[in-house]
Amino acid sequence: MSDWLDGVHPTWRRLIKLYLNGVVASTAVEESVVPVDRIFHAYRFHGLINTKVVILGQDPYPRPGKANGLSFGLSDQWIADTGGADTSSFHNIRAEAERCMGDGMQDLTLESWAEQGVLMTNTRLTVAPNKPMSHAGMGWEPLVGAVLETLGARKTPVVFVAFGKEALKFIRKHVPGYHPVIHTPHPCKYSAKRGFIGSDVFTQINDKLCELGEDPIDWTGDYRSGRANRFRKRAGNL
Repeated sequence: MSDWLDGVHPTWRRLIKLYLNGVVASTAVEESVVPVDRIFHAYRFHGLINTKVVILGQDPYPRPGKANGLSFGLSDQWIADTGGADTSSFHNIRAEAERCMGDGMQDLTLESWAEQGVLMTNTRLTVAPNKPMSHAGMGWEPLVGAVLETLGARKTPVVFVAFGKEALKFIRKHVPGYHPVIHTPHPCKYSAKRGFIGSDVFTQINDKLCELGEDPIDWTGDYRSGRANRFRKRAGNL
């Protein structure tokens, strides 16, 4: 188990160990489409203090080779094999992020988002190959719920983002009401046209961060360019 947790931030390592010992079913790991060393990848980038945004998904991508441990991020191998072409949730997320930023996305793994303080986790961290929701009830939900409750106990607000009704319900269950919550329909191809596309969700997140005195996120991935600073100016004019 220690190999799985290499690089995981100490804040989350203690919590994960607690739930892995008897709460998470061993089957969830044994048949996971997500490589073992990537199951906790979302928890490697920052701990409690430096988390500014939480984007909550449901399951990892069930297609083998696609998931990278960040909700909605693509693996390096998938990007190399497909050139980033995709028709799933990622396609709509990418299009909306590029529309909000007015520029193309450079990082399809979404690790650059994580580096800027965005925790991208699913309510279930594993899934069986080609079987969506197959690991529901295997113990991941209590672990991720504990993560959200830990963040929810902070006095400094965190921006929680719910893509879909299930994510919203999960956040409402575990997070106190003083944290801002931004909700859109799920970005999958079946529901994206019901309100995700054109939602300006990434602009909404940045506007809220600026209101809270936090740096906005550069959703293109080129966060050293300073491009996201325009959201500070926008916030000053709202």
